[in-house]
Amino acid sequence: MLSPELFRISTIFSPTVHGRLFTLLRHPVYLTFDRYHNLVTNNIIQMPIDKYLYSSYFDDNWITRSITNSEKNDLLSDHHVKFAKEVLRRKCLLGLHENVQEFVNRIERFFRWNDDESVTKIEKIRRETCLSKIIEEQKLIEEEMFSQYPKEGSYVWKLIEKKQKFDMEIFKYAIALFEDEALIKYKIQRQRSKFNSDFVDGK
Repeated sequence: MLSPELFRISTIFSPTVHGRLFTLLRHPVYLTFDRYHNLVTNNIIQMPIDKYLYSSYFDDNWITRSITNSEKNDLLSDHHVKFAKEVLRRKCLLGLHENVQEFVNRIERFFRWNDDESVTKIEKIRRETCLSKIIEEQKLIEEEMFSQYPKEGSYVWKLIEKKQKFDMEIFKYAIALFEDEALIKYKIQRQRSKFNSDFVDGK
């Protein structure tokens, strides 16, 4: 089940109906520009990006708001950032958009898809081929877009970082979590043991 509304979708689960949370995060600067580009392409807005960042069309710190169940006009603070970090650390199998293949590999390990004896070798090859094709197609799309992205360190880049300062902090923390192999191993072992309904506890 796919949804950007973390808190709303959580209401369908219970102690007897379990869910597992995983997400793929993207650098806030690229994410912001993609949203802006989509609005321009669909003729919803016609304005330079620096004007867009101060317009009503712009949603600041979307990652932070979605994790903490904060509305668009709610004031954010370090408390929201801390809460969001804890959710990612304790409850989420985390992936980075810049390394989709590794994220897919971890999901396969987490859910033990390759251990399913009912899946034939041919079916596994087909699945891997399909996933590889999807990832490669997405890479080609991003390569075409790359020249349009703001350059790191440029005025627009820094302006987006400023407007998305809470998301930037969370994204940097997410990179550290993604690279924490010990934490990933723990989460996978915890899932396999089916110890309880929590994704992980406070460790």
